[in-house]
Amino acid sequence: PELKAESSRGFEGSLRFRRPAVAASLTAYRQRLHDEIVDNATFTSVLNSQGISRRWGIEAEVAWQSSAGVRLTATYGYLKASHPSGVTNEQLEEHRRPKHSGSIAADGHSGRWSYGASLAYAGSRLDRQEVLPFAIVRLDSYWLAGARIAYAVSDRIELFAPGSNLFDSRYQEVFGYRTEGRGLFAGVGFAGP
Repeated sequence: PELKAESSRGFEGSLRFRRPAVAASLTAYRQRLHDEIVDNATFTSVLNSQGISRRWGIEAEVAWQSSAGVRLTATYGYLKASHPSGVTNEQLEEHRRPKHSGSIAADGHSGRWSYGASLAYAGSRLDRQEVLPFAIVRLDSYWLAGARIAYAVSDRIELFAPGSNLFDSRYQEVFGYRTEGRGLFAGVGFAGP
């Protein structure tokens, strides 16, 4: 009940380029967050951080559309996120936020078929153990691959088969919590009238 709502101020600026086959963008941003809600280091609870948390970064994206209906996209993000320490008010690296991230994706269609594949990257980042000794740990970077293929039986019915984590990567987004392994699925989609 003592928690305050977080509030923030920030700005972002973006440059964009677009032609029939190529599109690109570059965005820079900066944000100051007051009363950030954070995990309590020694209890299973949360509290408001004292001081100001800071975030700034850039995001870039390039996309290319071929005349054959294939689209390629690449993204990259850099993030510097910090929060004040409770004792010295020194800015410390924010947990669970990788500095580097990005992806490469391809998708397209041919007749009744549509398809796509992606490869996403998340860089290493800090986290805190949720049990004694509540130590700060560094989580490894990881790559995730996914793909999807679909066939339109009619205007309203589609058969599809997606796959996730196709390389069966072992990774953690939060320390101590397991993530799903490789997943292969199949389904039928129905569109409404």
